[in-house]
Amino acid sequence: MKPGVKFGVISGILSGFILMMALQNNWQNHPTFKFSGQFTLVLMFGFVFASIYEKKYTLQAGTISFREGIKEGLMVALLSSLLMAFAYFLFVKFIDTNFIEKTITASEQFFRAKGKTEAEILKNSNYIRENYLFTQITGTIFFTLFVGSLFSLLCSAFLKTSQRV
Repeated sequence: MKPGVKFGVISGILSGFILMMALQNNWQNHPTFKFSGQFTLVLMFGFVFASIYEKKYTLQAGTISFREGIKEGLMVALLSSLLMAFAYFLFVKFIDTNFIEKTITASEQFFRAKGKTEAEILKNSNYIRENYLFTQITGTIFFTLFVGSLFSLLCSAFLKTSQRV
């Protein structure tokens, strides 16, 4: 199995599990899960590095081009982002089927405390009900893929084999 695929699947499964645990435990207020998003990014960075490193030293006898490194890193980022989005979908649709309603209730309480009108609160609640899952899934995919791309660039620049021999 290619290192990018292997490490992408491992990163996605671990990050998806962490995401589900954070959502289950009200991550904003829970001391253990407060920084779970940042932890999953650090985890992905480690797997991007490991993927490029393994390809360079295990499969290619210590040589790798910048382009090959980026491809490996992007594979990790892509698989990780898709599996995290899938974990989000599973959690909201099958594990905690009342998650969106709980989010709406918390949102309504927040907006009432801020003095918003009932019409504004209703509009926001309807928006969450209709778009929450889609926006969270696409946000997870694009943000994780973007940050993973940056990690790939950084790790590829660090691990590429010099052209001067």
